[in-house]
Amino acid sequence: MAGGPEVPRLKYLEPYAEAARTWLHAEAEVVDTTHLTPAQAAQQIVLRATGGSYVDQ
Repeated sequence: MAGGPEVPRLKYLEPYAEAARTWLHAEAEVVDTTHLTPAQAAQQIVLRATGGSYVDQ
């Protein structure tokens, strides 16, 4: 595909950014995963979803 696989996803960028500006951040808890590994991101999501009561086993 011309432009690589990322091109089709770009069409969703502006609608997502608009949702984030208008209602998404008010309705959901946003987890910044910019500098997290996938495992760290998953742990943050679980901790927030369980009120911090998750124990890694």
